[in-house]
Amino acid sequence: MKKLILAISFALLSLAASAQMEKRSDNAVISIFPNPATEYITVSNEDAVKNIVLFNMVGRKMRTFTAEKGERYEIGDLPNGLYVVQLFGKNNKVLTTQRLTKK
Repeated sequence: MKKLILAISFALLSLAASAQMEKRSDNAVISIFPNPATEYITVSNEDAVKNIVLFNMVGRKMRTFTAEKGERYEIGDLPNGLYVVQLFGKNNKVLTTQRLTKK
């Protein structure tokens, strides 16, 4: 039963992340790269992003970063797997939600 609930949660989060994979803010695409990632992630158009929040697939908040221009965000010590990343704008609203694979 627990695995079924986890699988359904994963599917719903994946669909939500896919639906919002590339939102536009200030006419620019905001995305996370590299994906899959090993040691760090970077954000494109970081001028529009204030905070970066990583969740594991169970919904537990794993990391929160304050976005800074040219910054790399270290994730090398996180377990391999799938994550959901939410990028928040200057007004603290979610700009986009994306899936991230950590290898």
